[in-house]
Amino acid sequence: MASNLEEVNAQMYRENLRMKQHNDKLRRRAELLNQENDALRIEIKKKIAAIAAASRGNLVDNDSVPSTSSSSCCSCSCSKASKPNKKARK
Repeated sequence: MASNLEEVNAQMYRENLRMKQHNDKLRRRAELLNQENDALRIEIKKKIAAIAAASRGNLVDNDSVPSTSSSSCCSCSCSKASKPNKKARK
């Protein structure tokens, strides 16, 4: 009976380690997404300010308005390859 409990304990310990590792990966991914959201928020605020300035009759320098024709998802240095891994779990 003691060996059965030890085996169950070892299995639970390994599963706990896997869950901690997965949690760490999710935390890092959340940090990256927060950074990207912050960069997008700043970009939107700049665009809104440029539009507001233009509507007041002020001249807007086109170089100060970020372009949306870029192939990346935003002006930050992230890559679309950082999408979460969708591995099936048992």
